[in-house]
Amino acid sequence: MAMLPIHGSELYYEESGRGQSILFIHGSISDANAWDEQIARLSPYFRCIVYDRRGYTRSPLGPCDLPSPERHAEDAAELIRKLGLGPCLLVATSAGAVVGLDLMMRYPQLLRGAVLSEPAALYLDGVEGEEFLAAVTSMVSEALAQRGPRAAVDAFAGHLDPEAWSKSGEAERDRGRANHQSLFRLLRAPGYPVSADQLARISVPSVIIYGERTPQIFKRIARRLGDRLEGSRLIKLEGAGHHTYLHRPDAFANIVKAFAAQLDSQPRRRPLTCARTLSSFTYRKKVSNQASFDAARRFRR
Repeated sequence: MAMLPIHGSELYYEESGRGQSILFIHGSISDANAWDEQIARLSPYFRCIVYDRRGYTRSPLGPCDLPSPERHAEDAAELIRKLGLGPCLLVATSAGAVVGLDLMMRYPQLLRGAVLSEPAALYLDGVEGEEFLAAVTSMVSEALAQRGPRAAVDAFAGHLDPEAWSKSGEAERDRGRANHQSLFRLLRAPGYPVSADQLARISVPSVIIYGERTPQIFKRIARRLGDRLEGSRLIKLEGAGHHTYLHRPDAFANIVKAFAAQLDSQPRRRPLTCARTLSSFTYRKKVSNQASFDAARRFRR
């Protein structure tokens, strides 16, 4: 574990294992420790790097009032450069997967591929996405006003993935609650517009994962991203909620390993065909929906 000076802040990171590099990006109220179960499964095969994004747990916010996905992506790109990780495999979840999309679009030379678990790109769901955002924001605001910041985080996390939140240990929940200011900044942050055509020009091979029991909005977003991202494949994890890597840690790690092996076996930047390698998982073809992309505007998880 160490601190790395980046863009006026210091990012806390941990490194374990050897081999091809994987960078993990956490969601909106978590931190590097969110990936503990994945690191235990993947570090025997890969060089794994987890970090706290600026403003989370052990990483100071620095001179940035409302960090955007672009700022977080710039931080991640600089971390990749300074640690000599590139080109690396990216594994990201929810709000972190929105950061991952920006990395894929602006820094493709730093990535071999990306595994994105339920990117919280709410605008891809149109009016329903706006309504979901408004409902979550109202719920968090009400909990904050009535019971304080800890209750606001409980309401947020319990709405997105009640099973994962209820099964988390108290220490883990307390780390999330301590990141309440980061959640509130997220809800106040401006949008992140990007067009469907821009998404279609992303050339980094990717796997998009969503859970069978996640809210419908995240299923629709995953399918639409799977349709627009070149060389992507869409995987449904049976029995999983929003935090797919917590509900099905073995299956998630196996997807990462299989995808990494396929990247090794194929020329970089060519579209991938993952059906054979990942045939043990429920697999969905690309769908035809498309929409403008906005990283949940003020809300990302």
